[in-house]
Amino acid sequence: PAGATASYKYIEEMKIGSEKEVAGAMFSIASSIASSTFTATATVGRSKKKTRTKVELDKERPDWEEYGLQRVVKLSLPPVESLDAVKKDAAVSLVQSQLRLKIAKKPFAQGSLRVAYYGITSSGQKVVLKKLIDKKMSDEIATDALKIQELAIFFADKYNKKHATSAGHKRIRFLPCSFVKFPDGQIMWIEPEIPEAAKFDKYCDNNGHWNWKNYSGTMASFLKYTHKLSGGWLMVSDLQGVRLSKKEFVLTDPAILCLDATRFQPTNAGEEGMKRLLNEAKRAPDVHSTMISMSAAVAGS
Repeated sequence: PAGATASYKYIEEMKIGSEKEVAGAMFSIASSIASSTFTATATVGRSKKKTRTKVELDKERPDWEEYGLQRVVKLSLPPVESLDAVKKDAAVSLVQSQLRLKIAKKPFAQGSLRVAYYGITSSGQKVVLKKLIDKKMSDEIATDALKIQELAIFFADKYNKKHATSAGHKRIRFLPCSFVKFPDGQIMWIEPEIPEAAKFDKYCDNNGHWNWKNYSGTMASFLKYTHKLSGGWLMVSDLQGVRLSKKEFVLTDPAILCLDATRFQPTNAGEEGMKRLLNEAKRAPDVHSTMISMSAAVAGS
């Protein structure tokens, strides 16, 4: 209406003066919808809390000369031998070793469930240490997370071997994960640090949603492969990490969706989560292609 402002609470009006502005506006709207939809739903199933505890972060890398080494006990799981053993939930023994490291005083990043700290070992290896935000860590909780990581590694190895000779094949590698116990009893997960220069992307979550802007055919292929190889019993999801090269993805913090709702919690969205991811994957290439076309139209206008 005459005299009304151009901006409303839910509707924003845009003045379009050229074809280039039309293409730009359409791409902006599509990108905004895709991004906001994925962000709003990405943590569903990750946490039942509506709000998360705010943690003070320090993104600057520490001056390690100011820190002393701490001696910790490192505990790891042996590699997964077979899917049958996983289905039977066979008992596994933790492998124990000694490690000396330094850890930052404050975390540099926060997710829906965990915070992450910079660390460095006595040998100079850069590592990331993680712990839960709103729940006390225990051996059982820490070990359950390792089981998820090791199972993801198992499937990635199978996938890479199957597609090793395929044209254009891109390897998938999950970071190895262990947990450490500090002298004061604190427990944290530990894994190698992803190279700083690499861009971290999230491709899909654990509750049926793909990030259209970062859609990867390799991620969709791997997700479907894990579902098929397990006979529909489970699926490796919540795929996130970096693309280190044209031929390799390095991923971390996966989730396992499983028909057995008692397993792989608290991130197991079960059969419904699997169905949604598979259904969305069917239309993901078309949605992604449309967004790429819009982007190209804007760039070429």
